[in-house]
Amino acid sequence: MSAYRPEEFRAIRTAARRTFRSALLRIRENSHRLEAWRSGTVGSATPEWLPGEALDVLARIGNVPQQPLKSGGMRAIFRYRAALGGTGSLHTWRRLYLSRKEAAALGVLIAAEFGLNATTTSELLVPRLVPGSGGSAGLIYRPSLEKRRRGSRSRFESRNINDHGADSAGRLLSEALEATAHARAVLDACAADADRLLAWHAP
Repeated sequence: MSAYRPEEFRAIRTAARRTFRSALLRIRENSHRLEAWRSGTVGSATPEWLPGEALDVLARIGNVPQQPLKSGGMRAIFRYRAALGGTGSLHTWRRLYLSRKEAAALGVLIAAEFGLNATTTSELLVPRLVPGSGGSAGLIYRPSLEKRRRGSRSRFESRNINDHGADSAGRLLSEALEATAHARAVLDACAADADRLLAWHAP
Protein backbone atom coordinates (compact mmCIF):
# COMPACT_ATOMS: atom_id res chain seq x y z
CA MET A 1 0.00 0.00 0.00
CA SER A 2 1.30 3.46 -0.88
CA ALA A 3 0.09 6.95 -0.06
CA TYR A 4 -0.20 10.01 -2.25
CA ARG A 5 2.63 12.49 -2.01
CA PRO A 6 1.59 15.85 -0.49
CA GLU A 7 1.59 17.60 -3.86
CA GLU A 8 -0.52 14.81 -5.39
CA PHE A 9 -2.99 15.00 -2.52
CA ARG A 10 -3.29 18.77 -2.93
CA ALA A 11 -3.83 18.39 -6.68
CA ILE A 12 -6.61 15.84 -6.08
CA ARG A 13 -8.36 18.08 -3.56
CA THR A 14 -8.05 21.10 -5.84
CA ALA A 15 -9.58 19.22 -8.78
CA ALA A 16 -12.38 17.84 -6.62
CA ARG A 17 -13.08 21.27 -5.13
CA ARG A 18 -13.24 22.84 -8.60
CA THR A 19 -15.65 20.18 -9.87
CA PHE A 20 -17.95 20.35 -6.86
CA ARG A 21 -17.86 24.15 -6.59
CA SER A 22 -19.00 24.53 -10.18
CA ALA A 23 -21.90 22.12 -9.56
CA LEU A 24 -22.90 23.86 -6.32
CA LEU A 25 -23.04 27.29 -7.97
CA ARG A 26 -25.13 25.89 -10.83
CA ILE A 27 -27.61 24.21 -8.48
CA ARG A 28 -27.75 27.28 -6.24
CA GLU A 29 -28.52 29.60 -9.16
CA ASN A 30 -31.30 27.36 -10.46
CA SER A 31 -32.69 26.85 -6.95
CA HIS A 32 -33.04 30.62 -6.64
CA ARG A 33 -34.87 30.69 -9.99
CA LEU A 34 -37.17 27.95 -8.79
CA GLU A 35 -37.89 29.75 -5.52
CA ALA A 36 -38.72 32.95 -7.43
CA TRP A 37 -41.14 31.04 -9.68
CA ARG A 38 -42.82 29.26 -6.78
CA SER A 39 -43.17 32.48 -4.79
CA GLY A 40 -45.06 34.13 -7.64
CA THR A 41 -42.51 36.87 -8.32
CA VAL A 42 -42.06 35.58 -11.90
CA GLY A 43 -44.90 36.69 -14.14
CA SER A 44 -46.50 34.28 -16.62
CA ALA A 45 -45.74 36.67 -19.49
CA THR A 46 -42.01 36.89 -18.74
CA PRO A 47 -39.20 34.86 -20.36
CA GLU A 48 -38.47 33.28 -16.96
CA TRP A 49 -41.89 31.64 -16.64
CA LEU A 50 -41.33 28.51 -18.75
CA PRO A 51 -37.85 27.78 -17.32
CA GLY A 52 -39.33 28.20 -13.84
CA GLU A 53 -42.18 25.83 -14.63
CA ALA A 54 -39.69 23.29 -16.02
CA LEU A 55 -37.59 23.59 -12.87
CA ASP A 56 -40.66 22.99 -10.73
CA VAL A 57 -41.40 19.73 -12.57
CA LEU A 58 -37.71 18.80 -12.43
CA ALA A 59 -37.64 19.34 -8.67
CA ARG A 60 -40.76 17.23 -8.13
CA ILE A 61 -40.12 14.24 -10.39
CA GLY A 62 -36.43 14.36 -11.36
CA ASN A 63 -36.78 15.45 -14.98
CA VAL A 64 -38.10 18.32 -17.07
CA PRO A 65 -41.51 17.90 -18.77
CA GLN A 66 -41.27 15.03 -21.28
CA GLN A 67 -43.21 13.71 -24.23
CA PRO A 68 -43.17 10.14 -25.61
CA LEU A 69 -41.43 9.40 -28.92
CA LYS A 70 -42.50 6.90 -31.56
CA SER A 71 -39.33 4.95 -30.79
CA GLY A 72 -40.59 4.39 -27.26
CA GLY A 73 -38.21 6.86 -25.64
CA MET A 74 -38.91 10.22 -24.06
CA ARG A 75 -37.80 13.74 -24.95
CA ALA A 76 -38.26 17.14 -23.37
CA ILE A 77 -41.32 18.94 -24.74
CA PHE A 78 -40.25 21.42 -27.42
CA ARG A 79 -41.36 24.63 -25.71
CA TYR A 80 -39.36 23.67 -22.64
CA ARG A 81 -36.36 22.66 -24.73
CA ALA A 82 -36.39 26.11 -26.29
CA ALA A 83 -36.83 27.86 -22.93
CA LEU A 84 -34.06 25.85 -21.27
CA GLY A 85 -31.64 26.23 -24.16
CA GLY A 86 -31.31 22.59 -25.20
CA THR A 87 -31.70 18.96 -24.24
CA GLY A 88 -28.24 18.28 -22.82
CA SER A 89 -27.80 17.43 -19.16
CA LEU A 90 -26.53 20.91 -18.27
CA HIS A 91 -29.70 22.42 -19.71
CA THR A 92 -32.04 19.91 -18.06
CA TRP A 93 -31.52 17.65 -15.03
CA ARG A 94 -28.11 18.99 -13.96
CA ARG A 95 -29.74 22.31 -13.19
CA LEU A 96 -30.83 20.88 -9.82
CA TYR A 97 -28.87 17.64 -9.38
CA LEU A 98 -25.29 16.48 -9.12
CA SER A 99 -23.92 14.14 -11.76
CA ARG A 100 -22.14 10.95 -10.70
CA LYS A 101 -18.76 12.63 -11.28
CA GLU A 102 -19.73 15.67 -9.21
CA ALA A 103 -21.00 13.48 -6.37
CA ALA A 104 -17.71 11.58 -6.47
CA ALA A 105 -15.82 14.88 -6.22
CA LEU A 106 -17.90 15.79 -3.17
CA GLY A 107 -17.11 12.38 -1.68
CA VAL A 108 -13.40 13.01 -2.18
CA LEU A 109 -13.66 16.36 -0.39
CA ILE A 110 -15.56 14.85 2.54
CA ALA A 111 -13.12 11.94 2.85
CA ALA A 112 -10.13 14.29 2.77
CA GLU A 113 -11.64 16.85 5.16
CA PHE A 114 -12.71 14.38 7.83
CA GLY A 115 -10.19 11.56 7.34
CA LEU A 116 -12.76 8.97 6.27
CA ASN A 117 -12.35 5.97 4.00
CA ALA A 118 -14.44 5.38 0.89
CA THR A 119 -16.97 3.06 2.53
CA THR A 120 -17.66 5.35 5.48
CA THR A 121 -17.98 8.33 3.12
CA SER A 122 -20.38 6.56 0.76
CA GLU A 123 -22.57 5.44 3.67
CA LEU A 124 -22.55 8.80 5.47
CA LEU A 125 -26.04 9.74 6.62
CA VAL A 126 -27.46 13.24 6.49
CA PRO A 127 -25.91 15.06 9.47
CA ARG A 128 -28.35 16.40 12.02
CA LEU A 129 -28.19 19.89 13.43
CA VAL A 130 -27.41 20.14 17.12
CA PRO A 131 -30.51 21.60 18.83
CA GLY A 132 -30.10 25.29 19.53
CA SER A 133 -27.19 25.78 17.15
CA GLY A 134 -27.08 28.67 14.73
CA GLY A 135 -26.92 32.42 15.14
CA SER A 136 -23.57 34.00 15.84
CA ALA A 137 -22.09 30.67 16.94
CA GLY A 138 -22.80 29.12 13.55
CA LEU A 139 -24.43 25.83 12.68
CA ILE A 140 -23.26 22.69 14.47
CA TYR A 141 -23.73 19.37 12.69
CA ARG A 142 -23.59 15.98 14.36
CA PRO A 143 -22.92 13.31 11.70
CA SER A 144 -23.11 9.66 12.69
CA LEU A 145 -20.24 7.60 11.33
CA GLU A 146 -19.93 3.85 10.98
CA LYS A 147 -16.35 2.59 10.87
CA ARG A 148 -16.49 -1.10 10.06
CA ARG A 149 -12.81 -1.83 10.66
CA ARG A 150 -12.95 -0.90 14.33
CA GLY A 151 -14.99 -3.85 15.54
CA SER A 152 -18.39 -3.94 17.15
CA ARG A 153 -17.64 -1.95 20.33
CA SER A 154 -16.23 1.21 18.76
CA ARG A 155 -17.76 0.88 15.32
CA PHE A 156 -20.09 3.88 15.61
CA GLU A 157 -18.93 7.42 16.22
CA SER A 158 -20.49 10.88 16.25
CA ARG A 159 -18.77 14.23 16.02
CA ASN A 160 -19.79 17.85 16.40
CA ILE A 161 -18.69 19.82 13.33
CA ASN A 162 -19.14 23.58 13.28
CA ASP A 163 -19.95 25.76 10.28
CA HIS A 164 -18.77 29.17 11.40
CA GLY A 165 -17.44 30.51 8.11
CA ALA A 166 -16.12 29.78 4.65
CA ASP A 167 -12.94 28.08 5.88
CA SER A 168 -14.58 25.88 8.53
CA ALA A 169 -15.03 22.13 8.13
CA GLY A 170 -18.77 22.45 8.69
CA ARG A 171 -19.17 24.69 5.64
CA LEU A 172 -18.49 21.66 3.44
CA LEU A 173 -21.40 19.84 5.09
CA SER A 174 -23.68 22.87 4.58
CA GLU A 175 -22.73 22.98 0.90
CA ALA A 176 -23.16 19.21 0.53
CA LEU A 177 -26.67 19.44 1.99
CA GLU A 178 -27.51 22.32 -0.33
CA ALA A 179 -26.24 20.55 -3.45
CA THR A 180 -28.09 17.31 -2.72
CA ALA A 181 -31.34 18.67 -1.26
CA HIS A 182 -33.39 18.31 -4.46
CA ALA A 183 -32.20 14.74 -5.02
CA ARG A 184 -33.15 13.72 -1.48
CA ALA A 185 -36.55 15.41 -1.84
CA VAL A 186 -37.33 13.33 -4.95
CA LEU A 187 -36.17 10.15 -3.20
CA ASP A 188 -38.33 10.98 -0.22
CA ALA A 189 -41.36 11.61 -2.45
CA CYS A 190 -40.79 8.19 -4.02
CA ALA A 191 -40.60 6.56 -0.58
CA ALA A 192 -36.97 5.65 -1.28
CA ASP A 193 -33.98 5.90 1.05
CA ALA A 194 -33.30 9.64 1.40
CA ASP A 195 -31.05 9.40 4.47
CA ARG A 196 -27.69 9.26 2.65
CA LEU A 197 -25.82 12.54 2.29
CA LEU A 198 -24.37 11.73 -1.13
CA ALA A 199 -27.19 11.74 -3.67
CA TRP A 200 -27.02 12.32 -7.41
CA HIS A 201 -29.05 11.95 -10.60
CA ALA A 202 -28.71 8.77 -12.65
CA PRO A 203 -29.86 9.71 -16.16
